[in-house]
Amino acid sequence: MIPKERKSVLEGVTAHLLPRGVFAISLPNPTLLARFKDQTETEPTEEAVFTHPQTGNPVQASSIQECTGDGVVWKWHYDHLLPDGKVERLTMSTKHYYTPVGVYTREFQEAGLRVLARYGDFENAPYTPESLYLILVAQKEMN
Repeated sequence: MIPKERKSVLEGVTAHLLPRGVFAISLPNPTLLARFKDQTETEPTEEAVFTHPQTGNPVQASSIQECTGDGVVWKWHYDHLLPDGKVERLTMSTKHYYTPVGVYTREFQEAGLRVLARYGDFENAPYTPESLYLILVAQKEMN
């Protein structure tokens, strides 16, 4: 999200949390994301193959990153492989901006959220510049 949207979302989160309520967010590691700046597009990566729950046909999931001047657009393609050889494609995308970790921390504080922890994965490993993710866990400050 752009800074104005992030500010609005964090203010909404703070308004809905009880005192000492906890909020967490997970996003791609901004430090690793910044390494995409000099690329225009990455090669497609096959993420998974699974069975469609309604048809029983295979679905191939893949992703690709398109780099812009201010961020990276992540696109996920879900190709539903039909028995007649045709493919139905569903594409979902999201944009991540080149925002330094310190900016996220400051924005949380400005919204009344105290960052309790920074993790780099879902196993609670500490965040490092080489982590795949930035996971922030914050608590609403007491007023």
